[in-house]
Amino acid sequence: MIQTNTTSGRVNRSKISVCSIQEVIMWLNESEQELRRDLQGLASDLRWSAVELLRIEQQLRLLGNEIDAQAVQKLCALFQGDEEKLSGYAEEVKAKVISRNKAQ
Repeated sequence: MIQTNTTSGRVNRSKISVCSIQEVIMWLNESEQELRRDLQGLASDLRWSAVELLRIEQQLRLLGNEIDAQAVQKLCALFQGDEEKLSGYAEEVKAKVISRNKAQ
């Protein structure tokens, strides 16, 4: 919380407190918390899917199947890009840039 001096209107920087992530999350309503968790979960699923696909890509290359390995590599890049987008959206929910009033 930032406190100001009522007579001068100056900010008293010694009284600034930093909010923890838990406090910020508490500012989110239940629907926003659910949305944030869902976005984070989907991003995590994409990340682990990309990791598994990279493992499959390596096996394909070892077997000499370069065409399929390249196709899997493109999927990995797509998943990684989507994972970053979803993580960004989750941060926007936390920052109240994106909000949800009520789950439908």
